Amino acid sequence: MRKTMLCLLLLSSCVSFGQAPPQWKVVKALFLNNQAATIPQTTLFTPTENDIFRVSAYMSGANIDTSQNDAWSFFLTCTDLVEPQNQCGVDMTVQGGGGTQSTFIGAYVFGARKGTPVGYFTSASTNPPPPPSSNYTVVVTIERLQ
Repeated sequence: MRKTMLCLLLLSSCVSFGQAPPQWKVVKALFLNNQAATIPQTTLFTPTENDIFRVSAYMSGANIDTSQNDAWSFFLTCTDLVEPQNQCGVDMTVQGGGGTQSTFIGAYVFGARKGTPVGYFTSASTNPPPPPSSNYTVVVTIERLQ
């Protein structure tokens, strides 16, 4: 009897501790290297069902003029899963400061509505944009919860 109870206890603990953590699958990766102009709204993908996504992103900028308040910005856009009138999104900005400036976003989770695009655009803080000697690089990975 005691052996049976011990086996049942061991088996039940293995089952309860055997749950796997959530799995993420890459659905889109973006690498924009040495960009010197803004990019208009661009679709990355359109979810086929309401889903949860995780984004990790990095942006760096070089030769950005501090005296002109120059900056480059990247915006990730989507329609919110729960409130369709709201836009969910992520933004990053690199500003002047001499040399290379960088920023990153690690593991930002968002819900996107099916049938509505997940996209991005970039902008400059000045018009016209910073001179061509100024540039930016963006690296983005978007994963879907399995």
